[in-house]
Amino acid sequence: MTEGTARPMECEPGHYELAARGFALRIDLEELMRTKEEEKRAEPAADNFEGKRLNEKAVAQKMIEELSSDRYLGLPIDHKSITDSGGQIFRPSADELKALCDSVMLRFKAEKGVARPKGRTMVVGDINGNINDLWRAIHAWLSDVVGKGPGQNIIFLGNIVGPSRRQFECLILVLAYKTLFPNQVWMLRGSHEEVPLNKDPKQDKNTTCYDTFYSYITGANYCKGVEEMFFALFDNMPNVGLIDDRILCVHGMITLELTKQLLQDGWDVAAKQYETMNKQLRWNVPSEQVEFCEPNSRRQYGNRLGPKAIKGAMERLGVEFVIRGSQMKRNGVKRIGDLPVVTIFSSSGVRKAVNSSLGALLFIDPEKNAIMPIFLVNIDDKIQTQEEFDEKLAAGWKIDNKEKTRQ
Repeated sequence: MTEGTARPMECEPGHYELAARGFALRIDLEELMRTKEEEKRAEPAADNFEGKRLNEKAVAQKMIEELSSDRYLGLPIDHKSITDSGGQIFRPSADELKALCDSVMLRFKAEKGVARPKGRTMVVGDINGNINDLWRAIHAWLSDVVGKGPGQNIIFLGNIVGPSRRQFECLILVLAYKTLFPNQVWMLRGSHEEVPLNKDPKQDKNTTCYDTFYSYITGANYCKGVEEMFFALFDNMPNVGLIDDRILCVHGMITLELTKQLLQDGWDVAAKQYETMNKQLRWNVPSEQVEFCEPNSRRQYGNRLGPKAIKGAMERLGVEFVIRGSQMKRNGVKRIGDLPVVTIFSSSGVRKAVNSSLGALLFIDPEKNAIMPIFLVNIDDKIQTQEEFDEKLAAGWKIDNKEKTRQ
């Protein structure tokens, strides 16, 4: 080889083999990176707002049609939300959810913390994500048996969301009806509509809400703005209801901090100064074992109120009867001793064993001074015989201005 001619690289034995293996390794790494990038692109992007201005009533009607009772009645109450083995069931767009939330938010702010139904009213206790019984309640409200359709009122006492896997659908259904009938559909905030509890259910050591509404919003791949939108809606929900200025409705129990002036004028429920009072309205419970008022050691928030405290608060507020939710009752409804206080629970089949709940509604007719319980059919029909059901359906409370006794 002449001077200046390039010479081939001389390698020790085995170097060519190592170079080839390194090249192959580099090819494998590049292929892996391409595959990862393709998989990332294939993942659905978080559903963000597109800024579409949608007609809220059209959206509400669409939601009701998609959640039609023919499609959902009879499914197990723990049936998976968002998806099942057949693919997606119900997943509105972020803009559709915004149209509903914006419409209802305006109503909440106008109500100033107090829902005020006038006349005949259906009262619904805790639903806890049970879409079967939610549809039964809506059918009862719309039926000719107990009323004249949407001309009468329906008020939800909170805990529309809860441990069942259909809580997302339940909330959207109620928001849709609230959008269509803003002066007939009323919503109160319950303990399950708490923002901290939704993010960390173990904050309440007595709760069963481990499958939270928050987990479904994030699991459905909605953007963070959707989560914040719903939690802002929760923060502005009324905490009490007042039927015909006579019957107080609340999720937890009356509180000593609530004044007659606040009940008449309302208040900004999102304001920091009312946070303690709002929490007590959602977390307080009545107790015949308490003389007056003491902290509720079984829960992180709220107090236990005895008969003396309850009677005094009712007299001070000028209300004749209290209807509350919050606590499961085996027959769906229970009066608290001889107090003019009734607990209503509207989700049947809870704790399926011996203490399974029946689920009930209350129908209020202020003109007749009557409160009538309406019992929901339990999904497994193990609670009672048809004769017992008919007997309970015929039973009711007669209320007047002086004494409230069960017939």
